Amino acid sequence: MIQILADFPDDVLAISGVGTVSADGFRTVVIPALKSKRSRHDLVSLYYELGSGFRGMTLGAAWEDAKIDMTNWHAWHRIAVVSDAPWIVNFMRRIVPLFHRRVRFFRTNQAEAARAWILEVRRIPE
Repeated sequence: MIQILADFPDDVLAISGVGTVSADGFRTVVIPALKSKRSRHDLVSLYYELGSGFRGMTLGAAWEDAKIDMTNWHAWHRIAVVSDAPWIVNFMRRIVPLFHRRVRFFRTNQAEAARAWILEVRRIPE
C-alpha cells in the first residue's frame, strides 16, 4: 500500500510504501496526488520512503512507478528514495549516477538527511 506523508510543503509529493505496493496504489494514490500538485506547481519534488514496513512491489507497481517517473521527468525538481531493501539499494546504486544530482538515494537511517535535501533550494532546477 502507498500512503501520502504529511508535513511536507505543497510542492513535495511525499509517499511511503508499506507492505506490498501494488499498481492500484499508484493509480489511486500517487497519480491523483501528483496531478493535483502539478496543477499548482511547475516543478514537484518526490520523497519516496520504502522503510521497514515495506515488503515488496508487484511487477505492475514497478511498471506504474517507471511510467510516472519517465512521463513526468520534466516536472521533477528532485527525487529522494529512502530504503534498505537490498534490491532497491542495488538498483539505486546503478541509476543515481545517471541523473546529475536530481535523484539521490538514502538509507533509512538517513531519512532526516533525505528530508532536508528534498526541502533545500526548492524551485531552482539543477
